[in-house]
Amino acid sequence: MRKTVGIASLGVPTVDVWSTPTMVYAGGLRQLPVALAGRPMLLFADERLAAQVDSVQGFAPALAVVVISSGSDDAVETVTEALTRRPGAIPVALGGGSVMDVVRLAALALTDPSTNGWRSRHDGPFFLPTRALNPTVCIPSTLGTGSEVSPVAMRRSASGTAMIISPGLRSAAAIIDPAVTGTLPVAALGAGLVEPWSRVCIPAIAGDRLRFQDGLAAGLGETILALGEEIGSSECAIGPDWLRSAALASMQTHLGLLPVGRAPAGHVLWPLATEVMRVTGLPKAEALAALIPAWLKCLAAKSIGREWGSVQRVVRIIGLDPAEAADRLESWLQALCLTTRLPEVDVDAIATRVATPWQLSGLFLPGVPRADIATVLHAAG
Repeated sequence: MRKTVGIASLGVPTVDVWSTPTMVYAGGLRQLPVALAGRPMLLFADERLAAQVDSVQGFAPALAVVVISSGSDDAVETVTEALTRRPGAIPVALGGGSVMDVVRLAALALTDPSTNGWRSRHDGPFFLPTRALNPTVCIPSTLGTGSEVSPVAMRRSASGTAMIISPGLRSAAAIIDPAVTGTLPVAALGAGLVEPWSRVCIPAIAGDRLRFQDGLAAGLGETILALGEEIGSSECAIGPDWLRSAALASMQTHLGLLPVGRAPAGHVLWPLATEVMRVTGLPKAEALAALIPAWLKCLAAKSIGREWGSVQRVVRIIGLDPAEAADRLESWLQALCLTTRLPEVDVDAIATRVATPWQLSGLFLPGVPRADIATVLHAAG
């Protein structure tokens, strides 16, 4: 059998150690007192989640509730000031990825002041080495980001997108409660599956054959597709089992053994999606909904290099050839009410931004010609 050559075989370093201190509670908010272990709670909540705040406080009263706007420039300062005034309180983040990112960053900086250097970074990836453990307890109100168990936090501004990476960003605990995520509109639940699917399958398709990790990726990817197909059916009733399964699938993309043996940034579409979001204002799910079928079609046409994946790897992970896989994914995404075409964009400008800072960092798409990046972007438009 001929072995395909992927990114790992091209001399790119791979992830060989994977651990996480995050305790995952899948039994809902009733487990919050256990996660707090008797310590007082300082609750940071998205400004749109008043009803969920009441639910959380029904299980554990907060010393204070701090309502934050995750998009504001001073959100981290708001969290930092509140934690400084109440030393010993456990920060609890209730909200989507942006809220959880803000609270985790502030809590880490207070736990280990040497990690505060991320504040000077406005563009590209930035590593924060630390042995500190993050005390944050996360209660996600959305699906898809995986921020509740992730070692990555994102900060977006007019000057760029900073990707902060640190083992100290992994939260102490994450609590899944279907009653919290179940308040989302059906369209938002469906869109929340797109990013987890991409984190599962794209690094595997762009990488080498790894029997154990391939099995995980194929099984989890198919599970996520099935969840999406259910939600696209008019007969589907979104109940606690669906919500819990979707949340666990999203978590597993950051929590489990999927990345071992893969390039640390093997998600070859991530920098393209990030820059498309910057230019167009599209949410991540909509940017990926256009890029994923385009990427698969480019693999089918062999118009991009092996660093992006191969026919054999698509068949291995999705069970279809790239053209058929593109059709299935396109239908799946459209059933989730997502458009699969990008609006008109300046492809050359986006390709330049992908090259600097993301490709220049050495973390994403090493050695990939800019022409390949433009080819995928053109195919998505």
